[in-house]
Amino acid sequence: MPSSISHEPNSRDSLGRIVLILLIAGIVLRAVSLFLHPLVPGINGAYYLVQARSILRGGGLGIPDFPLLFYIQAGAGALFSLFTSLENALLFTVKLSDSIFPALILIPVYLFLLTFQPRIQTSSSWRGVMLWAGLSVIASTSLLRMMGDFQKNSFALVLFFFYSFFLYRSVLIHQRKSYWLTLLFFTLICLTHLGATSMALVYTALFFLLYFYFSPRRKQVLILLIALPFLLILALALVDRFDPVRIEKMLYTLKDPLRLFGRPALFGVLAGMGRPGEATGYVVGNIAGVAGLVIARREWDRFDPPTRVLLITCSLCALFLASPLIHGDLSSRLVLMAFVPASIPLIFWMLTSKRGYNLGRIVVLLAVIQAPFLLFFMPASISLAAYQEMKSCKPRLPESDVLIVASHGYEWWAAWTMETKIAQSMVIALKIWDQYDAVYQLEVKRPMFPVPPGPGPGMDGPGGSGRPFPPPPGMSHPGGPADHGQPGGGESYFPQSKRHEPLENEALPDSIERDGVFYESEDIRITRLKRVRE
Repeated sequence: MPSSISHEPNSRDSLGRIVLILLIAGIVLRAVSLFLHPLVPGINGAYYLVQARSILRGGGLGIPDFPLLFYIQAGAGALFSLFTSLENALLFTVKLSDSIFPALILIPVYLFLLTFQPRIQTSSSWRGVMLWAGLSVIASTSLLRMMGDFQKNSFALVLFFFYSFFLYRSVLIHQRKSYWLTLLFFTLICLTHLGATSMALVYTALFFLLYFYFSPRRKQVLILLIALPFLLILALALVDRFDPVRIEKMLYTLKDPLRLFGRPALFGVLAGMGRPGEATGYVVGNIAGVAGLVIARREWDRFDPPTRVLLITCSLCALFLASPLIHGDLSSRLVLMAFVPASIPLIFWMLTSKRGYNLGRIVVLLAVIQAPFLLFFMPASISLAAYQEMKSCKPRLPESDVLIVASHGYEWWAAWTMETKIAQSMVIALKIWDQYDAVYQLEVKRPMFPVPPGPGPGMDGPGGSGRPFPPPPGMSHPGGPADHGQPGGGESYFPQSKRHEPLENEALPDSIERDGVFYESEDIRITRLKRVRE
């Protein structure tokens, strides 16, 4: 392999060509997988359809959440609806956005490598590192695991990778443009996903503190440290604007950080309860994190302070996110995010060590072996036949206020196809029963895969445990009413809360009884419910 980048002719152009080829391949691969499904795959795929339609019809989200991705999907859906029905347009745009956005992580990987070129003397080929690092992104078990289900999460990781690059560039070059781009991407993260927002805050605080310790330019660093409270206030203000229930949860976790380590994910992984791709995330995240710290120690004099701080910050974040000692509900999501900060120490290892270069190829091989299972064996939670039957039931429903109660994984499809209010819990239904002219229970007889009884996107436990991360004392689990400052006044789907206690085993409280079958086929059953008056 060439001894350094200076011996590789037109290296910038060749790296760019590699990125372009990988980017096209990554988008096409995801698109083939997503468009092979007639519906959006995963448990929560229809959630994005419901939110985008709510924006177009009602001017705002139907369920309080971070809005950026939904507005992008709604805007694209409005454009495509000029040529087809709104239903087909939104199905197309939700899949299209999930095909394109995650693959864009290749761009900040490329930008990092270009920035490292004049700073790192390497015995590895820069083109080889770009190729293997890019392939690890395309075949990442974490990104593929998020397809359909966790689109906000994967989109936010792209924004976070851009943010980490411009933050690094800000302390490296000190250009006003880099400062503004850093602030822009931080704001976009705060408009997209709570987990990525929390990760960005922790990452920024750690980065600034390490830079203050290692950098001789203390005056400039003090200015950066002053910016940290501003970023925190900005993040909390945006979270409070779009989903204020989560402010209480964030603050409670800060006051009681030890709760992060109750019921560790390690127990679930050892018991075989981990989801596809999680084990690889734990292994790669921890190996990359340890390797980064070792490289920082061994190659200390070769790196300037900003590069040194970047390596240590990413290594520590990767170790935390991939820690199997964190509470299982949180860890099942955090470990999917770990590959982003882990990518930087992995790149450093590939650049500074032949052993690391070979490890990078092993990581790619592991990802490629698992990729087909994640690409082509993740159907939607309902069959196409069940979907069509649910659509056919919409005209038969009373032309009045209707509530449908369904287990997690089916409630979004009920909201999408029948356009009614939905709930996952009979307890919730009891509290608001009198507000509706009719209440029904939806059961899917032939699910496409076992659906956990969890309480909504991002809240079910590892392996479908259905035991959510415990809420702060005094809070209803896990949030309050949905009418707390809902932005935009869109279609409201959940009458009480987006996330609440699961409907376990279709059990009915004593005060509710079935009042005949409204519709039944081989795939679904819709039953009328009646409140028993005492």
